[in-house]
Amino acid sequence: MTRFVEEREVARLRAAKPESFQARLYAALRERTDRNTRHPGFVQPGDTQEWWHLCWERASDAAFVWHMERDAALGEWLRGVAFWLRDLEDVEWIGPWYRDTSRPLRGHLETAHAALAMCEILDLCDGLFTVAEEESLKAALREKGMVPCLRFCERVQREHTHINNWYNVLLMGYGACALLLEDGQAVEKTLLLLRDSYSLYNSDSYGESVQYSNYATLTLSHLHELILRLRPDLANRVDLSCYARLMDWYAASFLYRKPWDDETVFPRTLNFADSAAIFRPTGDVLVQVAVRMKDILPRQAALAAWLFETTYAQPEQGPDELATFGFFNQFRYHAVLMQPDMAAARSPARAGLCEALCFENGHAILRDSWEDTRAVLAVQAGYASMNVTSHRHQDHGSFQFVQGKERMIVDGGHCCYRLNAYRFSCSTSQHAVMDFVDDAPAGGFGQPMNPFRGVHQQKLADGNFYVRKPPRTVTLMNQYIGRAHVLAIDTTDAYGEEVLLARRAFVSVLPNAVFVIDVARTAQPLKMRTHFPLNNRDGALKVHRADEHRYVFRRNGEAMKLFECAAYVDGKALPSRMQFDWGYCHRNYHPLANTQGQAKEGSAEIYNWVDAQAGKTHMRVCAIAADRDERIKGWHIKAEANGDWYIESPEREKVLKLRVWSEHVYLEQDGQWIEVL
Repeated sequence: MTRFVEEREVARLRAAKPESFQARLYAALRERTDRNTRHPGFVQPGDTQEWWHLCWERASDAAFVWHMERDAALGEWLRGVAFWLRDLEDVEWIGPWYRDTSRPLRGHLETAHAALAMCEILDLCDGLFTVAEEESLKAALREKGMVPCLRFCERVQREHTHINNWYNVLLMGYGACALLLEDGQAVEKTLLLLRDSYSLYNSDSYGESVQYSNYATLTLSHLHELILRLRPDLANRVDLSCYARLMDWYAASFLYRKPWDDETVFPRTLNFADSAAIFRPTGDVLVQVAVRMKDILPRQAALAAWLFETTYAQPEQGPDELATFGFFNQFRYHAVLMQPDMAAARSPARAGLCEALCFENGHAILRDSWEDTRAVLAVQAGYASMNVTSHRHQDHGSFQFVQGKERMIVDGGHCCYRLNAYRFSCSTSQHAVMDFVDDAPAGGFGQPMNPFRGVHQQKLADGNFYVRKPPRTVTLMNQYIGRAHVLAIDTTDAYGEEVLLARRAFVSVLPNAVFVIDVARTAQPLKMRTHFPLNNRDGALKVHRADEHRYVFRRNGEAMKLFECAAYVDGKALPSRMQFDWGYCHRNYHPLANTQGQAKEGSAEIYNWVDAQAGKTHMRVCAIAADRDERIKGWHIKAEANGDWYIESPEREKVLKLRVWSEHVYLEQDGQWIEVL
């Protein structure tokens, strides 16, 4: 008798009406199982992944379908992969060639995934193996999976080595084995190790990125689900709230659904740090929160239900080949079984979420409305001391701007970690932020520049709950002044000693108007550069250059004017020079090089305003006016005779007005001038 599922759940699924959401979820899972088990082994013709990246979800899907239907051919496939895993050398469970194979073997991500694959088969495929076969599979599971996973977790706890999502993954591998093998001592050890898993999370967000928060969570939530099912007496010792509290952040980060190369609609999400723009949380996480937390954290449970119903509205969409490691998330059998018990879904608007939200990890996300959103401004702003900081970029103060269903100013995301493209994608030069150069080449429009020569870039965020580090970015102001929202941040500590002051302010009235103001002081004469990466992954970006300081960008019916209003070096008004560079706009992560998700160089066009001469004090004021393409001509960014700047609507309304004086910036509201920086 399986313990990972309950027979009442199975009976309910079998009785579900074909048109029900639950039945559609199972049909999609059944169809992908057929596709992924046509040939022996985990890897199928046309796959772009190695077996480690596929084994958990394919074993999980196949074992559940076999439990439901007892299909003989599927049973043979499952027996084949189980015995293949059993007979592999222990070092093969560690992972690809670049993993550490020194002895005694210490587990890696792949070890946990292989262990989970074996656990799913052993539990769900009751009666598929003889007693002797089952014992041999369990022996291999203990030796090659459970023990190496424990070695990893114990080393982290013993040495307080770097801790991140890996810890949750390896702990899941160890804990699932302990539960399946009914090893009471190991189960108790799992519960003790779980304390550090909970410590990875901040109170409302997660430090690594939205994508890696999900990878850490999909494994932790699966372990929780197994504990709750196999050992319900231990329910009071597990805490789902650490990731249930992420739902506000997930909802705020979600943008829209949109086709991807064909008619299949995929979700788009804000993607700071190592995170894909095509992203949705794993379905099992969302369903678990929506079911098990509806009485404890009802708002988060309702948001989780909304996210699941929204982002999995087409349950058959793939590619499921990219699912297990969080490359492209899917749902598994627990989501199918538990879906009817979810809390009633509530959209962010119905749940009462504010249009301007800031989270402890530094993500400040503003939108004009939750209903029919026209614009989103997202900033990597001031953050609290984070409990985990892996996978961050050199992007303090960077921002993304979305108009309609078009990502205009973008974060490049990430690709295979062993590529030069990844190193550039992490750099300050790739992000919509400022950096400083000793002597930037004259360049000019259309002439590439060396992105790293003489560049004073930012330092990464660091620290974790073992080793506390103060934030490198601090929020100075975050409030509405009239209808304008002001977000001012100090990023000085993100730069080296040569940068004495680095501050940035965003003054916005969404959906149409944004000012971006940079102020800096340097110890030696340097040139300040301000970067604006524009999305051209699909080749749809159209650019009109009025002059070096005025551009109009168009994408698929949406448009944005970007102006440099003013630039000062050592107190003198000195219009900047435009430099141009090619960047990356990656679609989704893939562990291997030369894949579809990896963007080509030039998929982002980076527009850089650089000081006309080196100096020690720097200020730049830029403005954005955005609207539908047919209305963009009516938007203007103008200067008054006294030097004040304003953004004017097609109806001739002054939507935003700023005054710049020395290193100070003032916002006009109802005839009053209010200092914002």
